[in-house]
Amino acid sequence: MDNKLLRDLQLTELEILKVVHEFCEKNDIKYSLYAGTALGAVRHKGFIPWDDDVDIVMTRDEFEKFCLKWKQNPVEGYYFQNPNDYNKKIFNINHGKIRKDNTILLSEGEDLSDGHHGVWVDIFVLDKVKNSFFGKKSVYFWGVIRTIFSRSEISYDVNFVVKTVFKILNSVPKSLKKKIVSTANKKVQKYKNLSSGYEWVDLSTITCFKIYFPKILVEKFTNIRFEDSDLIIFDDYDNLLTLEYGDYMKLPPVEERVCKHNPVKIQL
Repeated sequence: MDNKLLRDLQLTELEILKVVHEFCEKNDIKYSLYAGTALGAVRHKGFIPWDDDVDIVMTRDEFEKFCLKWKQNPVEGYYFQNPNDYNKKIFNINHGKIRKDNTILLSEGEDLSDGHHGVWVDIFVLDKVKNSFFGKKSVYFWGVIRTIFSRSEISYDVNFVVKTVFKILNSVPKSLKKKIVSTANKKVQKYKNLSSGYEWVDLSTITCFKIYFPKILVEKFTNIRFEDSDLIIFDDYDNLLTLEYGDYMKLPPVEERVCKHNPVKIQL
């Protein structure tokens, strides 16, 4: 992707992010910039120059509130891809996406006729996990099961054996997949009502499964500048970014400064 197209894509994503921010502010929904977007805000005061997506995160309770409020009063011109809406053609995600109508960001292997493929902002979800060996293993297991049966393909690098097992398991009928995913959703949320003795985990993608965030992380928020806007981030963003990236202020090697999604079609 050339630099001009990447920047145009970023600005479209920024437009969506502002819409999400305003919607959350209006409905008293707490969110934080997350992953590469949080890193970009802290290290670059905006997008990481080579980043091609936007990520925010909220707790399960806040996400459920977001789903309800959007259903009651959706923002015109934007589409909410809800991971719990299994009646839609596309349900192969475990987190939410807000997509802009009349745009396209199509990745390799996706079918343009199969659902909404507008440019998006990712909304990741933090679930509670009991702060114990077996509590974490149980949630991890069900998180993996949910990922296998809710995704049509693996989008990250794994070995041939894992890919083969994935394809075999993923070949079950769609009706059975939905039942398995529904069960897994309940299992990964089984600690939802804990008031103490828990941490937070993002079970949206397997790469996040073993990063556990402290209970207090989600309790305080602060404003942060991102491009031309004041947005929201966890007050202890240093802990957030250290857990995700280690020495996060250090730039990666030049060869790693590349876009992640490699889209095959973009329409802005």
